[in-house]
Amino acid sequence: MALKIPGRAAVANFTCAAALCSQLGMSLEECVDLSPSLEPTPQRLVPYELRPGALLLDDSYNSSPASTQEALELIAQLPSSTRRILVLGDMLELGKYETMLHRQVATQVSRLPPSLVLGVGPRMAALKETPPAEGTEVLWFRGIDDGIGSQATAPSSESVEREPGRIRYRQEMVDEPTAERIVERIEAELADERKEVVVLVKGSRALHLERVVQGILAPRGIEERML
Repeated sequence: MALKIPGRAAVANFTCAAALCSQLGMSLEECVDLSPSLEPTPQRLVPYELRPGALLLDDSYNSSPASTQEALELIAQLPSSTRRILVLGDMLELGKYETMLHRQVATQVSRLPPSLVLGVGPRMAALKETPPAEGTEVLWFRGIDDGIGSQATAPSSESVEREPGRIRYRQEMVDEPTAERIVERIEAELADERKEVVVLVKGSRALHLERVVQGILAPRGIEERML
């Protein structure tokens, strides 16, 4: 049996569904026969083949510490020869724990094999605070194009509103120039057809990182499945 839906959560969900169907009278063999027809929910770890040896995982609908950890665990299981390209957007609505939780993601990323990591949004500046693994390149984009790109080190004082006990960022949605710069950087990696490449796009809905996904898929005549 092989599921079209990647990730450990998909296996757990299918197992629970099969157990329920078994209680309702279906055989396990019938469940297995139906498994190839299951499709991933749009924008939640949906795989798209860009070319032989190049895959895009669209996980742009939502992002949380748990779902980001699972997506990174999936990426970590790839063969060592695979070039990993991670587009990681801010995780939102985490309250006073947001700084700590973004730093935890940065630590997990630092343990991955050599990769290209593109952090997007002021909170993902945490990626610049953790030394990456040898051979890993980390770029950070504020989310609003300012010509700084990878040279940026932290959100400016103009981009935040300080309140007792927390920091609230004014800007969420990634603008078109930033999305285009991210797509250009990914396309530079995809240009070498000798490389096996997996691109993960992971971000909270408010950032609209589907712009990055669409920027990669549309020139190839592939339509993104949207919720």
